[in-house]
Amino acid sequence: ILVLYVSRAHFHPPAVRELYIDLPAEDATPGMIVRLPRALYGTRDAANQWDAFANEKIMALGFLVGLSNPCLYRRSEHLAIGWRHGDDLVYMGEADFMNYVFDELSKSLILKKRAMLGFEPGDDNHITILNRLIDLSWTGGVATLRYEPDPRHADLLIQHLGLAGQRVDKAGTPGEKRGYYVDTTLITGSEIKAFRSCTMRLAYLAADLPHLQCSANRLAR
Repeated sequence: ILVLYVSRAHFHPPAVRELYIDLPAEDATPGMIVRLPRALYGTRDAANQWDAFANEKIMALGFLVGLSNPCLYRRSEHLAIGWRHGDDLVYMGEADFMNYVFDELSKSLILKKRAMLGFEPGDDNHITILNRLIDLSWTGGVATLRYEPDPRHADLLIQHLGLAGQRVDKAGTPGEKRGYYVDTTLITGSEIKAFRSCTMRLAYLAADLPHLQCSANRLAR
């Protein structure tokens, strides 16, 4: 599993509009502005141009771009797959082909190789991808991949709801509205913000933990 990061991603594609900006203070000259030859963070077309530029370079390596999601990739010839989230790239395949992918993309992208995960000697075994913890190891002679959703969001939820280090009551099913633990008093003020914040944290975690999805849906409702 090859994990890459693209430095200064939005500066890679050429500008498609005639755009001018003021020079930063350290280079400013009275009465002078500059025309952008490349896309710039904060401009309307920067993200769109980066998406098109990145896909063009990835397709040049023989990858097919997903129809339902243009940030998913597949190359049947080498049984390789990949995905892109903004300036984060992840590919999976045979080690030799992963090295080829890195070398070729490095010709047109400013890349940082964060990890080459694998089970062979010399391979990396731990990495954080979009705050998810990935760990590869041998357990009892079996190659094991451990995947943990963002622990920071889980810890914040537990602390905010007062669930740490104590026995808590639980509902038998998500959305159950009976029992002494139910309080139907309307929340107000800062409680509203806290409820929304916790609901979104749970929804974020539920994307990786299916058993939380029903609860997250009920709370969002």
